[in-house]
Amino acid sequence: MVKYLSIEVRNQGKQLLQVLPLIMCETVSTISTKIEFASYASGDTVVVAHDAMATNDNSVRIAISNAMAESMKSSYTDVVFPLDLKGIKAADGTQVEITELTFA
Repeated sequence: MVKYLSIEVRNQGKQLLQVLPLIMCETVSTISTKIEFASYASGDTVVVAHDAMATNDNSVRIAISNAMAESMKSSYTDVVFPLDLKGIKAADGTQVEITELTFA
């Protein structure tokens, strides 16, 4: 059953990220979260760049992990699941936004 996360990327609109066997989702820095998959067509790592977060704030990583888990629980007819970052604030107090997806 193929599932996708719909990720709103600043100045690019919604991007789809296929949810595959997840190895790890980790906060790499205050401005990025890395997702490693067991296998991915364009590589097996996706770096999700976002607005700067406060030190030790893992809210974006948690939101991504939760969205991936929820997508797998949804009906097989629901193949696109939105990444919801509402209520997550960047270090400057504004609503956090994803700024780029990089595949490696």
